[in-house]
Amino acid sequence: MNARQKAKYYKRKYEQLIKEPVKFKVEEYPIDTLRFERYYPEALVTQNEDYIREVLKRDLANGLVDKLNNYMDYKTEFCPHLNQYRFVGEFQVVRRHW
Repeated sequence: MNARQKAKYYKRKYEQLIKEPVKFKVEEYPIDTLRFERYYPEALVTQNEDYIREVLKRDLANGLVDKLNNYMDYKTEFCPHLNQYRFVGEFQVVRRHW
């Protein structure tokens, strides 16, 4: 194939690619948002800053854990060689790609 034939070949290929739509796979994941909201009295908020931060973190964690029960799978099994029960809780999280 000489240079002229190659040029025509690649020109045809280029024109084919321009006419074809771009195809790509879009993956959509269902996302549920867990939200926690609570109101605090002004007297509590104006107290020691470290104390209120600990209260807020604890309340936020407890509130979200209560809602996680709808999404968590539980499994219990007895391990006779350890003479103990094993409790497993599992839930899946969709991560954002940055």
